[in-house]
Amino acid sequence: MSVGEAESAGGLRVAPLEAAVTDKHETYAERALKRQRRMPSENKFLDDRFIVPTSNICEGFFAATKRAIVDRRCGLLPKNFESQMFLYVNTDMWGMDDVQKIMQGNEQ
Repeated sequence: MSVGEAESAGGLRVAPLEAAVTDKHETYAERALKRQRRMPSENKFLDDRFIVPTSNICEGFFAATKRAIVDRRCGLLPKNFESQMFLYVNTDMWGMDDVQKIMQGNEQ
């Protein structure tokens, strides 16, 4: 792990639940009972399942581009293809109203 990655992962560390200090006056049974109460494995890091892996996002995009490029579209210019893929990925930012306004603006 690089230094930057180690520093980034440091923010995900969880503080230890209890200090590992044993009291000298405890009996063996008390120490065993205390050990039993502890969780079987204490995690040192937060649950990171909320972080979305970038490979899934990229794979979805590449699958969409594979569907977009078919034999009939082999002559598509790279600039036009890039524009189409940008619009496809950002469909939540535009709608049919926007398309109609642009078409009406081009007619005039």
